[in-house]
Amino acid sequence: MNYDRHFDIPELSRHIMHPTILKYLRGILGADLLCWRSEWFAKFPGGRGTEWHQVRDYSYTDGNPLIVPTQTDWNAYIDLTVWTAFTPATKETACMRFLPGSHKKYYYDEKKSVSTGRNGDYQHTQTDTGFFGYDFSEFKVDPSWDPESANPVDMELQAGECVIFTASCAHASHNNSTERQTRLAISGRYVPTHVRVYPDLEKYNAHGETFDLTNYATVLVSGTDTYDHNKIRTTNNRDQLFSFSQAEEKKTMLNAIHKICADVLNYPELKMDEDFFDVGGHSLMMAEIQRQLHDDLKVHINMESLFRNSSVIKLSKAIQPTLTAQMG
Repeated sequence: MNYDRHFDIPELSRHIMHPTILKYLRGILGADLLCWRSEWFAKFPGGRGTEWHQVRDYSYTDGNPLIVPTQTDWNAYIDLTVWTAFTPATKETACMRFLPGSHKKYYYDEKKSVSTGRNGDYQHTQTDTGFFGYDFSEFKVDPSWDPESANPVDMELQAGECVIFTASCAHASHNNSTERQTRLAISGRYVPTHVRVYPDLEKYNAHGETFDLTNYATVLVSGTDTYDHNKIRTTNNRDQLFSFSQAEEKKTMLNAIHKICADVLNYPELKMDEDFFDVGGHSLMMAEIQRQLHDDLKVHINMESLFRNSSVIKLSKAIQPTLTAQMG
């Protein structure tokens, strides 16, 4: 399994700290957050979809819970996953699927004793099951229940887009029905700092492999840790700090502003310092830029200021204080 590559791939070290991701996670989980795992998910051409599953404490692996809250009861807001598409995720290339509202009920019981997946060493890529060596249907509370009858929703994403969800919401993916398109995605898994990660475990078994936890640690991505339940690392395997620098944040926002403006103006070659009105902009387009800045970046700029700052560079400087405040 491709676990925890944020420790050795610098781009992923920064990705788990992305300010936009953390802004939304803070709004749901609170200010003090750990990233406790990252995972690569690849669906190759002709690849089988991932079967329906629902996870709370990840004890489906070998019977031991991998995360345990200490300050709240179990609910949907203990563990959140940020699933980011690195290539387009469509129904043809195996986008994710969800059963809305399913986090409110146990459709699968991870505590059940099952016969598939937990026994023996194997290569999960060489199994014919729908969940990387496990048959998750064995965990069903009601063996006759059919997820396909529960109005599943397809979550198609463009490269660079993400979906934030709780793993206790039943989810799956389509098959990759294409001949040449591989779908790549990475998941970051986040918990509040009061959650114990791999509690009292020195190792665990999952998907045919044994994972040694001797050198494992979480990453504090936001706030402070007052509980001291878990080891925390501040640098990756290249001795680089886990951070998303202010310069990177500004560049990310500048690119987001440029995309909105270039799309609205229907002028993809728009230069950063080019005046919108010099490339065919008009008041209706400015109103649309204002709307998309609000909807996509969660910032508001009045029309007077927008007209005064009618280039990407000027606009980014005008709204940067609001963006900084939003990022916390």
